[in-house]
Amino acid sequence: MSRSYKLYLLHNWDQIRVLKLRDANLTEPPRCWTVIEPQVSVSSQGQVTTMWASADGEPSVDVLLALDSGTVVVVSCEEMTDIGLTNGPFLKMSVSPTGKILACFNERGDVWVVSTDFSSNLSTFATKSPQPPTQLVWCGTDAVVCYWSGEDNILFLIGPRTDKDNWLKFSYDEPIHLVPEPDGLRIFSAAQCEFLQRVPNVVESVLKMGSTSPGAMLLAAWEWFQKKSAKADDTLRHDIKVELAQAV
Repeated sequence: MSRSYKLYLLHNWDQIRVLKLRDANLTEPPRCWTVIEPQVSVSSQGQVTTMWASADGEPSVDVLLALDSGTVVVVSCEEMTDIGLTNGPFLKMSVSPTGKILACFNERGDVWVVSTDFSSNLSTFATKSPQPPTQLVWCGTDAVVCYWSGEDNILFLIGPRTDKDNWLKFSYDEPIHLVPEPDGLRIFSAAQCEFLQRVPNVVESVLKMGSTSPGAMLLAAWEWFQKKSAKADDTLRHDIKVELAQAV
């Protein structure tokens, strides 16, 4: 974004070639803005699938601009579209790693999660915070994370498709910085690095209380084997049977 609020796209550093995006007619900076990258942008579907395309295939980005009027404008190389929203203005926006879901934080303190084509309203979560978060990022594609720095250093984790009572709160003794990853979230402090992620489905199927999945049965057989019990053999023969490869 230039000083006159025009948008330009630089494809890569090896072959310097700058494309000007459509004019959004901005006379002042947007409240916030974010970019849907070429490999996942709506505009690039069916054209190119990688960011580092050749000059023959023009990768396109979608730039989302949150305006004072409360709406969002989507700008690409081909067009400029006013979505016509009324639940803004939005102070923070963040796109999921897949480029399919958008999280927005508005002036009322609501986290609104919507598909990036704005056709599906997934959820609205009221944080009741008059201040926008220091960071609004994704934890993989499973949850939205709001972080407020200050005396408390509070982190809220909100499921993108959950009800208002389904959330987690973390508090830190020192300031942190969040780095989203495709499969989770890195949390950096001065002393350590943590990784926050959803429990993988295979781990849940094995360790969930009362699970009868082949993996859970194999784990039970191993525990019986450690106790030198014949139940280990019975479990392998009768509970797992032909599903041993899946259990492993």
